[in-house]
Amino acid sequence: MRGPFPRRLLPKPPTTTSRARRRHLHIHHVHLPTQWPTYTPYLLASSLQTTLAAPHHAHKASPTTTPAPNAILLSFTPTPTYTLGRRQRSLPASQLTTLSAPLSVHDPFLSPAKQRQPLLFTPEIHHSLRGGLTTYHGPGQLVLWPIIDLRSPHHPHLSVRAYASLLEDTTASVLRERFGISTFRDEENPGVWVRGNTRQGPPDRKIAALGIHLRRHITTLGLALNITVPTSGDAGLNPWARFTPCGIPDRDVTSVAAEIGADLSPDATEDVRRELDLEVIAGAWCAEFKRRLEAGG
Repeated sequence: MRGPFPRRLLPKPPTTTSRARRRHLHIHHVHLPTQWPTYTPYLLASSLQTTLAAPHHAHKASPTTTPAPNAILLSFTPTPTYTLGRRQRSLPASQLTTLSAPLSVHDPFLSPAKQRQPLLFTPEIHHSLRGGLTTYHGPGQLVLWPIIDLRSPHHPHLSVRAYASLLEDTTASVLRERFGISTFRDEENPGVWVRGNTRQGPPDRKIAALGIHLRRHITTLGLALNITVPTSGDAGLNPWARFTPCGIPDRDVTSVAAEIGADLSPDATEDVRRELDLEVIAGAWCAEFKRRLEAGG
């Protein structure tokens, strides 16, 4: 294979019948591991996503000669990146300066010596094909990008709304079963939310952002789940303090660690480290997504 991605990342073409694959749906999960201080550049992940989606588009172009691929899940943690929605052609110069200011990033589970030496990143700013407004992607966040054909013979067909609900419901189930976090869905504001109490406490808080794109019923982009990414503090540490997330001023952003009160100090136990391991969570999400996809959402 030519290009920057090893052949092992690419799914093997299907060799069984559609009926057999419908009974035993396979999802090829490609997880890009993170080892401090290296994260996946957002544009590199986007390029890999395009490569992984190519067999789906090839099947659309020649359905009688090209087999229908199975679903793929690409998961990763990106370098600090702000993405703009389709409606945002540009931002004021002052806002661009604010977003691209140096951001201090550290791994919460490093040794005390390294913990005192966070890395400074200059966040990148990229346009995205999703809807919505500005959002953030970066360390401590798990990005989940399914690549499926909503009209594939390998699973029940889905509408766009049903697919968005599938992403939200999969995430809600993982958060509930693994962490005891109760969430809700807002029909006017896509994503996964934790209910607040504006009279006595914090407002509603977004724990996972949703942003999808479709071409000929083939999905790209997906969902970003906040695991340990900072959601409080000043703009030098908290990337959300630099803008109004998703353009909703009366709501907040949260993370799994914040909701369960996890100890993110270097003295955290191995149980905490395993509980918040992004690759483990990605695997659990993939399994739940597969189960729900087989059932039609």
